[in-house]
Amino acid sequence: MKLNSRRLLGVALLITALGRIAAPTLNAADKPAAPAVTLAPGMPAEQIVKLLGKPTEVSIIEHTGGKAENWIYRKPVAAKAGGPTTGYQVLTLLVIEGKLVIARQSTEELPAAGK
Repeated sequence: MKLNSRRLLGVALLITALGRIAAPTLNAADKPAAPAVTLAPGMPAEQIVKLLGKPTEVSIIEHTGGKAENWIYRKPVAAKAGGPTTGYQVLTLLVIEGKLVIARQSTEELPAAGK
């Protein structure tokens, strides 16, 4: 159990060291016209769900400090408005004991057709 906790702490420290812990600002996935949302460490999980809706994926992480979950939100992105999806905007949240610890935003590209 201590090993998993140390791994989790190591990942958190690595993300922090890389400067990826910045609170992402994004539009809520279900409400394109909604104002920008800022997430901050310590924000309650209930508040995040009110702002962004339920996550696309949730996975449980073993952690000695309490209940830990990895929340993932995926929003399709098109190269041109109304065009086909070319990838996803991905928001990954680490939630421990019902509070946001780390938020990281990234993109996932879909492979080009025929490759």
